[in-house]
Amino acid sequence: MVALNPLFTRKFLSVCKRFQQGDEFDDGPRLWRRALDYYMRCQDQLVHALVLMAEAHILEDLADALYELEAQTGVRIDQQEFQAALDVIIACLEDLNRSVKDTESIVDFLWFKLVPHFGVIEKVQNLKVAQLRQAAWEEYQLRRHFASMQRTRKHKGS
Repeated sequence: MVALNPLFTRKFLSVCKRFQQGDEFDDGPRLWRRALDYYMRCQDQLVHALVLMAEAHILEDLADALYELEAQTGVRIDQQEFQAALDVIIACLEDLNRSVKDTESIVDFLWFKLVPHFGVIEKVQNLKVAQLRQAAWEEYQLRRHFASMQRTRKHKGS
């Protein structure tokens, strides 16, 4: 988990730096582009902007950081450690929620924003944290599988 933190943070800082430099994110990441666009258009909607950024950080950056960690160091994060990373994100959002004077809960709004990514439209109120964790873990596994398939395909084409 400790080895993941710098990679995960670097992903976020890279997006911030690119944004500040005026990068148009032509190559993605799509969720970050959407979150930053919303932030620029609706700066008075801080809670919504932060939730969109957290959504992008979880769904775009986390799987990539986990994959990068494994590729660089051979360290493979197990599901328990993966879930701990999500716990840290949620704890940060809960801390932020306590300091932001707004009528909406940042954490509740984040869960609501993440639901469509995992194919759950109805009965949002019954969605459990464990289900989101499992879906996010599956996204990481998909990222690993996709990269493996691409390497195989690339190797066969050489």
